[in-house]
Amino acid sequence: MNKILQTLKTKWIEYLLEILVITIGILGAYALNEWNESRVNRKEEYRILLDLEEEFLKNKDNAAVKLRLNKKCSNGAYQLMKLNGEGQLFENLDYTDSIMAIAMSWGSFDAQIGVTNEIINTGRISLIQDSKLKNRLTGWSSMLINSGEDYQARMDHWELRLTPYLGRYFNLAHIDNYADWDAWDKEYRTSSYKSPFAPNTNLDPLEFENMIYTFKFNNDFIIMDEIAVSAYIDETLVLIEKNLKAKR
Repeated sequence: MNKILQTLKTKWIEYLLEILVITIGILGAYALNEWNESRVNRKEEYRILLDLEEEFLKNKDNAAVKLRLNKKCSNGAYQLMKLNGEGQLFENLDYTDSIMAIAMSWGSFDAQIGVTNEIINTGRISLIQDSKLKNRLTGWSSMLINSGEDYQARMDHWELRLTPYLGRYFNLAHIDNYADWDAWDKEYRTSSYKSPFAPNTNLDPLEFENMIYTFKFNNDFIIMDEIAVSAYIDETLVLIEKNLKAKR
C-alpha cells in the first residue's frame, strides 16, 4: 500500500496527463461524431427540401389550371342562368351548348403529396430545422381534406341531380363539340357529334335556375378553397426556397 502511495506521489502528474489525454480523446471523438452526423443530416435535409420544392411547384401549376377551369365553369353557369332568365335557352342551341360545355368543364385539384407524406410517415420531417415549415407540411393534409368535402358536395349534385336533369332536356353529346380538352390532355381529341334528336323545350325555368344555381354555389366554394390552397402552396414554397438558399 505504501508503495502504491509513493508511486502516486511521484507520478501523479503523469497519471493526470494520461487521464486528460483519454478524456480529451473521448470528447474529441464524440464531437467529431456529432459534427459528422450533423453534416449528414444537413445534406439529407437539403435533398428533402429539393424534393419538396419540386412537389409543391407541380402542385402550384396544377392548382392554377384547375382554378382557371372552375372560374370559367362558374361564369358559364351564370351565363346559363342569364339565358334562362331572358327566355333564350333554346333560341340559339349552338350558343347554349357552347356555354353548357364551359359550365360542365370543371376540374378537381389532385395534389401530389407523396414526398410530404413520406417524410412525415418515416419521421424524416425531424431533419427539417425550420419549425414554421414543419408546421405547414403537417397542416397540408388538413387543408386538402377541407377542400375534398366541397369537391364531394359538387360531385354529388352533379351526378345525382344535375346530369340526369339536363339529360331530359338537352343534347348532352353536343358538349364534345365545344369542350376544351387541353386542360386535361393536349393530345386527346374527341369526335364531333350532332344529335338527330330535338331538345325538349318543355322545362320549368325556375327548376332549371335552381339546379344550375346549386351547382354554381357548390363550385364557388371550391373556387374559394382553391384560392386558399394556392396561397398556402405559395407561402410554403417561399419557406422552402428560403431554407434552400440558407443551405447553399
